[in-house]
This record gives sequence, C-alpha cells and structure tokens, in this order.
Amino acid sequence: DRPAARTLAERAVAASPANASALLALSYTRQADADIAGAQAAIEQALAANPTDALLWSRKAELAAAMNDPNGALEAADRAVGLAPDISRSYTVRGFVALSALATEVATAAFDEAIRLDSTDPLPQLGRGLAAIRQGMPDEGTRHIKLAVGLDPSNALLRSYLGKAFFEQYRDPAAAIEYRRSRLLDPSDPTPWVYDAIRLMANNEPI
Repeated sequence: DRPAARTLAERAVAASPANASALLALSYTRQADADIAGAQAAIEQALAANPTDALLWSRKAELAAAMNDPNGALEAADRAVGLAPDISRSYTVRGFVALSALATEVATAAFDEAIRLDSTDPLPQLGRGLAAIRQGMPDEGTRHIKLAVGLDPSNALLRSYLGKAFFEQYRDPAAAIEYRRSRLLDPSDPTPWVYDAIRLMANNEPI
C-alpha cells in the first residue's frame, strides 16, 4: 500500500524533520514510487542532521548504486563500514556495491564479514552466492542462495535467484519450480519471467 506508506512517512517527517528513522522511511517510500531523486534528498536531509549514522550512509550507498554512481556508492559504503564496523548491514551494502563494480573478491570478503556479524540475514548469503557463481563456482553459490531462501522463504526475489542458480547447474526442473514459486509470491515482479524466458530459450522453446 504505497500511498498509505508515503503519507505516514511524510507525517512522521513533518512531526520530526531531523529524525533519521522518519527520513529513512520516507526515502524507501519515495523509491517505491520510482522517485529516486526524492529518496536521495530524504537521505541527504537525514545525514545533515545525523552525519554519523551508519545506516543512513548504507542507504546513501544503495541509492548511489541505483543511480549508476559507483564511486559515490563505494565512498558511502566505506563510510558506513568505518562508522559501524560491527553492523552487518554496512558490509552487506559494501559487498553489493563491490559486486556491481565487478570487484568480486572484495565483495566476497564483505559478505563473509556480514554473515559473521549476522548469520540470520538472508541478503549477505544471497550476495555471497552471486559472487561465487560469478567466480565460476555454481555449487558453492547455490548453497549460499539456498541458505538465503531458508532464512526468508517467502521472498520472491530470492526464489528467482535460486532458480537462476539451479539453471547455472543445469538443473532445469528445479529452476522452473523456483521461478513458478517466485511468480506466485509476487505476481508483479518481472524477474522470474525474464529468467524463465532465458531458461526456455536455452531449451529451444522460443515461442
């Protein structure tokens, strides 16, 4: 319910314009409405009042990556890690930023540290799996992504990535099952449709 979420976030910010949590919420609701510039503005406002908040710097890194600003994303992610070296989220964001920059070894180290700090978070497990697959280790990658799905089994995107991992292992029936599960969990997500189309093309089923 994006309109209600945005209304509540705006009310929170109006009540407390410097509150980091309120501005973080506003950032997410704006991004959900495809307003990336507005999401960035909310984080900049939050950082102006809370310059040592590592979660805000992590969020800034996410948005910089979304805007195809790898240098800005890396700088913000490093700042987050420097401010809070004991928070898993900082390393997770650092890992995904490094992965998008094709710095796979750096990403792997960041994800490993995130997992060490919080073994219950599925996102660093996903990142670790993607890094392993990119390094030509599909079995290890699949193991990490399966762990991510086990930690959050109703997450449609994780199911899509697990299907893709099975596809990399040439396990076609298992991949098809995960894509179907992903579509059931989130019918509006295009990811499983794209990955399933690639699978079908590989099976010589272009129609």
